[in-house]
Amino acid sequence: WLNNPNPFYVRVTRMRFTEHDEWRAASGVLAVNPPRECPKLLYGDALVMRGAFMLPGEALFPGDFNYALYLRSKGVGRIFVADELAKAGPAGGWSLMGPILRVRDAVMSAMLGDVEDDLIKGEVASLIFGFRQGLRADSKAAFVRSGTIHVFSVSGFHVAVLAFLCFLLFRWAPFRARHAIVPAVVILYTLTTGAQAPAVRAALMISAWCAGRIFLRSTPALNVVFFSALAILAAGPFQLFDIGFQYSFTIVSLLILASEHVKKWTGALMEVMKWAPLEEAGRWRRWRLKAAAWAVSTVAYCLVAWLGGVAITAFYQGLFAPSSVLANLVMAPFVSVLFFISMLKIFFAQAGPVSETLGLLVVLLMRL
Repeated sequence: WLNNPNPFYVRVTRMRFTEHDEWRAASGVLAVNPPRECPKLLYGDALVMRGAFMLPGEALFPGDFNYALYLRSKGVGRIFVADELAKAGPAGGWSLMGPILRVRDAVMSAMLGDVEDDLIKGEVASLIFGFRQGLRADSKAAFVRSGTIHVFSVSGFHVAVLAFLCFLLFRWAPFRARHAIVPAVVILYTLTTGAQAPAVRAALMISAWCAGRIFLRSTPALNVVFFSALAILAAGPFQLFDIGFQYSFTIVSLLILASEHVKKWTGALMEVMKWAPLEEAGRWRRWRLKAAAWAVSTVAYCLVAWLGGVAITAFYQGLFAPSSVLANLVMAPFVSVLFFISMLKIFFAQAGPVSETLGLLVVLLMRL
């Protein structure tokens, strides 16, 4: 029920300039704009296409979006506008991604099979597995303007939420085993999203941090961030010019630097409980102070994240949206709950009434 993404990426193995030429070996990655009449495509399909090569557009003025630089960061140098496209069968050889994505598609079909609204199905597919074509253009534009696009398409936020849920779920496991299981689950989830760059960055940071914990080594958070950034740049230097790369590592670094100050502020709220007599430190008062400390820390982190990305947003997108602080305060918990319920629905996809109830909750939340 989902259309093919536009563009999608292919690895070229052979090409020829005219029908009268011989096929010659070729290599490289292309961004393909498919024709209007295009069959449903799966990862690993071998395709035969006829069309024209195009150079991606450069920035029209300083600060404009540079599509050519964006594609270059993905290892793509050309666009292929396909006039005709046909499947030629499965590609030769074996690929790890093929079976993983087929299982992902089966899981998604089982998870959303009882949801009738195609719009909701597409948005949930975008939220959970990063199907870019699942989010309508007008919805995406609205999320960009509000500064909340990162919470409604697969990003480091979703990977972090999954890692947090895994740590809660595997609290019973031994320390080292728990820190080995979590990155394994995170990496598997990242692969099911098609190894999208934001998810890969978050998975790398979480895995590096967990690796240090497994070997009982000190793992300063900033060192993990810098190591992850260097590893990504070593694999693809053009990532430095990717807006997502700049957002991720700038904002995460600032959140880490601000965390000690935020802890001091929230600690000041709880200071009174350290000196209050036991008979006065009632449960209701303690919960009220904890709620206040949580609210202060949440607002502070949202404000720091906005300040960290405000210059990047203004430079690349021409937007200044202080309202995104409030929007993120609302959207982040909302999407976390939706993500958690969707994950539960995956696990209980064959559980009949439980699956139907979770499906109704997903639909209700999406309609809010």
